[in-house]
Amino acid sequence: MSQQKTRAYERLQELHQQAITPPSVSEGPQHVEWTQSVEAALRRLFGTDSVQLKEFKRVSYSPGVFYSGQPNSDFIKAYQSGVRTAVAIIAAALREFEDYEVPAHKPSLDGAKNAKRPGKRVFIVHGHETAMKESVARFLERLGLEAIILHEQANAGQTIIEKFERESDADFAVVLFSPDDVGAEKDKMADLKPRARQNVVLELGYFIGKLGRQRVLPLVHGQLELPSDVHGVVYVSYEGEGWKLRLVQELKQQGFDVDANKAF
Repeated sequence: MSQQKTRAYERLQELHQQAITPPSVSEGPQHVEWTQSVEAALRRLFGTDSVQLKEFKRVSYSPGVFYSGQPNSDFIKAYQSGVRTAVAIIAAALREFEDYEVPAHKPSLDGAKNAKRPGKRVFIVHGHETAMKESVARFLERLGLEAIILHEQANAGQTIIEKFERESDADFAVVLFSPDDVGAEKDKMADLKPRARQNVVLELGYFIGKLGRQRVLPLVHGQLELPSDVHGVVYVSYEGEGWKLRLVQELKQQGFDVDANKAF
């Protein structure tokens, strides 16, 4: 990677961090300077006619409709929505550049995905138990990792599946099994059992295929009916505090640089 691209990449990282807390709530001079700086960095990294630059330039920071007596809150909401979309575009551009421009490590026998040096992104697959989701997310953040919860990420004008595909570019996945649904075999409808939501089971399989079994940790809350055909996957009980130590052990096993002393 050339020195010029390295500097542009580092600059884009800085601008991404700046945008997480917008300098103002309107399109003032600071905003103009920021957008121009982002465009310059994207131009150097991907080129003048790149999709990344075009998408960023299309972001709107103003209401789609203007009318007499329009409240200032409309402009604030539109600006904040535009910033969130811009942040998502920058984040996707950074990940794409890292995937294709930064030299990759030699693949191992376990597959190219597992050979990739782990970063800090941990995707949390969850059901309806908000407390469980928040507990796991905050614990990961105390470990110095980035907890990715899909509904907290900007839509960037994408469908749910496109957004999922974009944000699932993670280094590890924690899958939360909570008793949100019930089910049974069709000839045993009187024997309903608690089970996780179908999206949780689907995404468990998705991340096993994407990251490998070693980088997927299912946490189970309560007595649930679990998928029976996922051989080699170890389910960890969420009851008590033992799951925290087990999660740290699994992360360390996969090469993550985490300090448990920061979390306990």
